[in-house]
Amino acid sequence: MNKPLRIACFSPLDCVHTWRWLDHLHSRGHEMYVFTGTATGFTRWTDTTRIGLRRTPAAAQPPRKYPSWLRVVRPLYREIRHLSSVPARRQDCRVVQRLITHLRPDIIHAQWLRLDAILASWLHGWPLVLTAWGSDIRQFDQLPRLYRHYLRRALRTAAAVTAGSQELLQVCQTYGATPDRCYLLGVPGISIAQFRDVARSPLHEQLGLSPSQRILLSCRAVRYFYRIELIIRAFAIIASQYLDCVLVIIRFNEDPEYYARIRAVIAELKLNDVVRLIPTLPYEQMAAVYHSSAAVISVPERDGLPQSVYEAFAANCPVIASDLTTYDGVITHEISGLRVPGNDPRLLAAAIERVLTDTQLCVTLRANGQKIVRARGDIVNEMRKLETLYRSLKEQPLYHD
Repeated sequence: MNKPLRIACFSPLDCVHTWRWLDHLHSRGHEMYVFTGTATGFTRWTDTTRIGLRRTPAAAQPPRKYPSWLRVVRPLYREIRHLSSVPARRQDCRVVQRLITHLRPDIIHAQWLRLDAILASWLHGWPLVLTAWGSDIRQFDQLPRLYRHYLRRALRTAAAVTAGSQELLQVCQTYGATPDRCYLLGVPGISIAQFRDVARSPLHEQLGLSPSQRILLSCRAVRYFYRIELIIRAFAIIASQYLDCVLVIIRFNEDPEYYARIRAVIAELKLNDVVRLIPTLPYEQMAAVYHSSAAVISVPERDGLPQSVYEAFAANCPVIASDLTTYDGVITHEISGLRVPGNDPRLLAAAIERVLTDTQLCVTLRANGQKIVRARGDIVNEMRKLETLYRSLKEQPLYHD
């Protein structure tokens, strides 16, 4: 029997994907230690401590319009500010190095390629795994120059770099990752059985809908870059033609200002009777919600690991998504899902109409979605791959730049 591993984790604790990753490895007997700051150090992730460690996401800030002169000055200010923070970061590194020396982990794993990943890369003596989510590495060119230098170094010296799509791995390689140290892993993945074996959902009854009414589901965060407004405007185009359809928007992780705008758009388009805004549901109920839905609509400006797409696939629910390169290999147009380019509600409305009217298309999307999630999104398989990677790295000699 393999000995449990001790893993030091640098991870954002405001994301359900992080929780699933930590929970699953913890359930497998591994010792998971989460970095919570230089003052508090590493805290072991257990059934008792995890509730207190999970952080509530900060409220999203709406986009701001800056005067033209500030657009010139602001990048310079950011460069100077980052340079001035280097001594403090070095001091943080010395503190964390002492903490790591005391903890003596088998592996250091940093998810989300930002400051924690850079801090982890400064620690020597332990294999380092970095995981790119998408919105971190895609904004690389917007970072201060010194920040980019350190992140390149982190990617270059990491023992392994993982991501949920081949395209993300190629982006990581562009910025310094070594190709033979890049691994395609759908971390953390989902429990396929949880989303497949579901009893009849009470969602229609809860919403006061008849069983014959069809639900179009939006389950992404109610924030600007998820373009919920685009979904509403697209639905408005077809609502009068498909009177049996209802758009259900889950108020997940909402930004108050954007939510108010969404309410105003619904009132403006006179969709109050056919657009339902419902509170956040427990994760355990989402499988039943997918099964009750005719389609899932997710059209963000940018995205990372498509965990919600895997959930819909496992629940046999067709997916309509943005035409993002992140989805390559997961959502193939007209094979495992429909991909909509641009920011045009008419194109999205046409895609929704196809799902509502083309039965054979839906059969194809469901069948291929099942194949994709079994191959790329099963948490048991993906975590087994990650454990195998951890153990292989533990046995390899360390490399430093």
